[in-house]
Amino acid sequence: RSTLDHLGIEGLKQLDDVAREGDLWWALAGSIDTDCVSQLWAHRVQPHCFGVRGDVCDRGRTGTLSNDRISKWKESLGM
Repeated sequence: RSTLDHLGIEGLKQLDDVAREGDLWWALAGSIDTDCVSQLWAHRVQPHCFGVRGDVCDRGRTGTLSNDRISKWKESLGM
């Protein structure tokens, strides 16, 4: 399960609001994939950074980096 599953959109929205009100930089990790990003952005939840080790490697976080997976992330972030 992802951090999104555990905290839900509302929980992450509250975190985002508190961070922005306090002028704090925040990152989101924990089984995050590009589908999570779409859901977050649809609700205007915008972390400054995503931890995505498992989603950009072949066969999970202990695998090797995948150019295709990295490209998918770059595309989802508008890069």
